[in-house]
Amino acid sequence: MHNGWSDRPITEEQIQLLYELTISGSTTANSQPQRFIFAVRRDQKNVLFLFWPSVMSTSKTRAAPLTVIEDYGMAF
Repeated sequence: MHNGWSDRPITEEQIQLLYELTISGSTTANSQPQRFIFAVRRDQKNVLFLFWPSVMSTSKTRAAPLTVIEDYGMAF
């Protein structure tokens, strides 16, 4: 069972590929209402903690090489 993260950094190319794979999924009327926040650096994750303390309070989330918050934006 996996219970931790690799200490290898994630590249911008990997993040771009992840984003492109994620937005390829079908949605109703191809509206693509999801929005993503990608946090790699510690200062970015600290900002996420202000808005999502329950998610960001775990040491595993803070230690991950990438944290992604997905939101469903109906205004888009």
